[in-house]
Amino acid sequence: MINFIKCLNFFFLYYCGDYLIHINSNYCKGCLLCIEYCPHKVYVKSEKLSKKGVFPPEVKYPEKCVKCHLCELMCPDFAIIVEDKDDK
Repeated sequence: MINFIKCLNFFFLYYCGDYLIHINSNYCKGCLLCIEYCPHKVYVKSEKLSKKGVFPPEVKYPEKCVKCHLCELMCPDFAIIVEDKDDK
């Protein structure tokens, strides 16, 4: 369950239980590899255009996430970060 979504101009921060998913829409070029490669289909294509004119991913089903970090690894723009809340 998503407890809170915070948008800081270009940066989306999803609080998902004991971890966070950061999506930087300034870095995202809209390739949607994260959606294609996520084995649990956590992401969906956003319906809103970013400032770059692309549809970035958004977290739709955080309860399905197993923190495999495949989205991070596949993102060529380093636009996604998955981390534990207590990571410093």
